[in-house]
Amino acid sequence: MWAFLIHDKRTGKVVGSRDRFGIKPLFCHRIHDGWLFASEIKAIRASGLYRTEPNWSVIAQYLIRGRLDESDENLLCGNQEHPTGNVVRD
Repeated sequence: MWAFLIHDKRTGKVVGSRDRFGIKPLFCHRIHDGWLFASEIKAIRASGLYRTEPNWSVIAQYLIRGRLDESDENLLCGNQEHPTGNVVRD
């Protein structure tokens, strides 16, 4: 089980991966000049670069159907979880 990112300073590229079983999460949030990545949303929130806003469409789906795992979105706007077995490239 894993979730990792590697930044190549020379080229400025990022590559990463997430295990195929989805045991280790990998969240991302797009900011004005780049990306924030973390294994927990609280780390993205703690960066000071993210303003917490509820994702009302996900909250409504949870309240109506009781489900949270139908997409890569979560309860907070702008944060997405990379799918299991996924490779990240920038």
